[in-house]
Amino acid sequence: MDSQTSLEEIKKNISFPFRGSSWGPKALIGSALSLGNFIFPLLPLIPLLGYAAQVMKQILRSDQEPSLPEWSDWNAILVDGLKVLGVQMLYGLPGGLLYAAAMLLFMAPAFVMPLLTVFSSSQVQALSLFPLMPIAMILAMILMLLGTLAMLGAMVLIPPSLGHMVAKNEFSAAFRVREWWPVFKANLVGFSLTIVLLMGLSVCATFVVQILYFTLILCVLIPFALSFLSYIHAVLSLALYAIAYRDGTRNLAEIALQQQAA
Repeated sequence: MDSQTSLEEIKKNISFPFRGSSWGPKALIGSALSLGNFIFPLLPLIPLLGYAAQVMKQILRSDQEPSLPEWSDWNAILVDGLKVLGVQMLYGLPGGLLYAAAMLLFMAPAFVMPLLTVFSSSQVQALSLFPLMPIAMILAMILMLLGTLAMLGAMVLIPPSLGHMVAKNEFSAAFRVREWWPVFKANLVGFSLTIVLLMGLSVCATFVVQILYFTLILCVLIPFALSFLSYIHAVLSLALYAIAYRDGTRNLAEIALQQQAA
């Protein structure tokens, strides 16, 4: 595949949320759910992720090009949304716990030292614990670094795990690493480009929101812009995950054929 074809393929995959005669109403529903997430956190996120999972199903099970399904099968949308959210939360749990521990260590001196000063029998005894504060800060920074590494690891592992879960139609399939790891390795470049592309698009979206923020008249549009961008990010990211997983399975099949022929 030459570079021009690859560029056209990328453009087609990125622009699919804006194709079709009814993309506007579908985007309106998704944006409304995303806006509701600012009011009732997490709950509206479930159908939004479930809708994005329907896009993955079309790509992985029906071998279709990415397109927007109808907002019709709400039962499947809710079930799939819970599955996607569960995978994301479980893979992100180690990093979240490390961040939480780091924040507790960062805040501990501000709460503990005044209490020790008040309740200890001697202020000298309380002040003797002050040398422990730098140690707590160092531990907090180490935990923060480990948490960042864990989050980066989750960012890498979530795309193939979600692809495998949808392809196998089993929640547990997302955690059977030995099954999807060969697919991930077979299209390592594709998965890497997907992650980098989504990060770049997120930076661009942040830049757009910043422009609105510094515009006094248009700043009222920020919640609506964020809602729309969150909807686009959800459907686009899961679609690109599915494409990377599909290409990985194809590459793996080609490798197996080559080995058989040899």
